[in-house]
Amino acid sequence: MFSKELFPELVGHFNFLEEAIDLSYVRAQDSMSSSIRNQLKGKVIAIVSDKVLSEVSVETAAGVVASVITTASLKALKLKKGDTVSVLVKATNVSLEKD
Repeated sequence: MFSKELFPELVGHFNFLEEAIDLSYVRAQDSMSSSIRNQLKGKVIAIVSDKVLSEVSVETAAGVVASVITTASLKALKLKKGDTVSVLVKATNVSLEKD
């Protein structure tokens, strides 16, 4: 969920926003399989949280990957620095920056 007052430009994009920041699709102790093919194993190296969102940095063989999830999801997953996790990447767009 998001605040329509704080983010009026996101009204009408609710499903996209929820998919982008929610990790409810993450496997729970290998009890579920995932259709997401881009997966990287790694270790949580940093967590920065506020009341609503948390940024989780994960060291993988491909480098550091950061994920923004809800703080509620962070607590539900009981994530902490040092945990081993799978990073699941499902991108709907790619941005470019000129060098």
